[in-house]
Amino acid sequence: MMKRLLIALALSFPVALAAGDDPEVLMKSRCVGEWEDDFRMQRYCVDKEIVSMTQVGEYIEKHGLHEKDSSDPRYRILSKCLYEWTDEHGPYWRMVHYCNRKQAEAWESMR
Repeated sequence: MMKRLLIALALSFPVALAAGDDPEVLMKSRCVGEWEDDFRMQRYCVDKEIVSMTQVGEYIEKHGLHEKDSSDPRYRILSKCLYEWTDEHGPYWRMVHYCNRKQAEAWESMR
């Protein structure tokens, strides 16, 4: 399941994953940087990142966003969140998920 989600993310949203990047290595790097000497929090951080990445992948599949359609507001919202929350450690999945969820809720309420 994880591999399928990663493929969907990489194809649909290239900013999310550069070729050859191992998302778990990037997540660990981010979490070690945030929680340098707190190994319990490093593990918690990585676990939360994996869950959030999975939720973003499921959202992409649920709404058919794996097929690029920049006219779909959901695609544009997720693209913007990925762009805003990606750095040298890759996407900050917890924040991408949060940003996307809040923006999508607001968009839905305006329909």
